[in-house]
Amino acid sequence: MKRIIHSLVIFIGLIIIGCEGTDYSPYSYSNEETIYSDESSTSFREILLVLKPYIIDGDESLYLVTDTIRNIEICVNGQLWGFFSSFGVDSSLYECTNRSGLFFTTEQTGYEVVAPYVTSIDTLSLAGEYADLLSGYFTLEPGDYLCEIVSFELITSEQEIMKIYTGLIVPFEVRENSRSTFIGQFEILLTL
Repeated sequence: MKRIIHSLVIFIGLIIIGCEGTDYSPYSYSNEETIYSDESSTSFREILLVLKPYIIDGDESLYLVTDTIRNIEICVNGQLWGFFSSFGVDSSLYECTNRSGLFFTTEQTGYEVVAPYVTSIDTLSLAGEYADLLSGYFTLEPGDYLCEIVSFELITSEQEIMKIYTGLIVPFEVRENSRSTFIGQFEILLTL
């Protein structure tokens, strides 16, 4: 009986000693090694810009007043970056005139856009979908790029969608360890 108890104590001791070592199981990980990293680099993820659509009325510039600008299509070096909407603007703050179902004011208005990189698939469930996502993942290394604001949409007071093509191409630089870059403010002449 003493021998069984002695063997049991030794066996439990070996288990406890074995558990204190490194676990190489694929379902375990070391917090210090996988979550925290000695590398302090940041991946570039966002393009920031301001759009200022306007029309010419006689010799005066009239700026668009709308809640948001929708479906702003942005491409970088010819590859789709994503579709975005601007931040909202409180249209009740402006004295407006109606032109072709859109509202305009003499005060300069701007629509801020934050354009984070968007993947084409929102929900992934199969291993092949994850593989396609990783192989097509678009990251920008430090260097110079061309950003194209292809088009955007406006909703008229009659609830019709008006698509505007901008033809706007802007060079920008991605700096090392930068998460985002502001590419500028752009006045876009609308032809109604």
